[in-house]
Amino acid sequence: MTRHLAKLGLTCDTFDAYRHGLYERAQDLLHDDIFERELALIRAGKYRYLHFGIPCSTWSVMMRMNGGTRRREAPRGTGELKKEINANLLLDRVLIMIGAIEELGGFWTIENPASSYLWLEDSVAALCRRPGTITVRFDQCAYGLQGIDADGTFVKKPTQIIGNLKLLENLERSCPKNHVHTHCLGWRTIKGKRVSRAAEAGRYPNPLCRRWAGIVAGALLVKH
Repeated sequence: MTRHLAKLGLTCDTFDAYRHGLYERAQDLLHDDIFERELALIRAGKYRYLHFGIPCSTWSVMMRMNGGTRRREAPRGTGELKKEINANLLLDRVLIMIGAIEELGGFWTIENPASSYLWLEDSVAALCRRPGTITVRFDQCAYGLQGIDADGTFVKKPTQIIGNLKLLENLERSCPKNHVHTHCLGWRTIKGKRVSRAAEAGRYPNPLCRRWAGIVAGALLVKH
């Protein structure tokens, strides 16, 4: 996504605590000082658009099989698991950052699987209902998302995005039903290295990025 925005002349920062597979404290919003630093930069007007691809590792319905405590009636979980507590804190901080950029007239988006418990969390559900918030769903296979197995199969990966970009609705797209789907479960060894099918499917396909970047660029050019 960053690369496609850059092609359109936009300067972008990538913020990911595990961007290169190794932990980077300076990119971890769970640390108070890092969060306060980034919040201050938002309030100072450094950013005009924020996208949050919130890690779905605890919000996924699949985590019920691994001892997760989130449920439809309790999307924040029971408060017993540290990883869920941390994920809840991260969400709370994301919402604060969204409020900060909105105060400056900026734009934001949040992405997660369409089935994620994230969308049922009270604050997020309220944000979805709020006037001015656009909700869009699409199947990533419709944008060419394929698995890492050399069998030509696609990954459907129903996805939901919310945000305050009006043209976000142009991302809506359903599976064309002209291909075979595969599940993103387990690992595959590629060139002697174990690769997670789910992690590889976490990368947005290029056609999606191009279309999405165009929407963002258009909004920023109109705004300024």
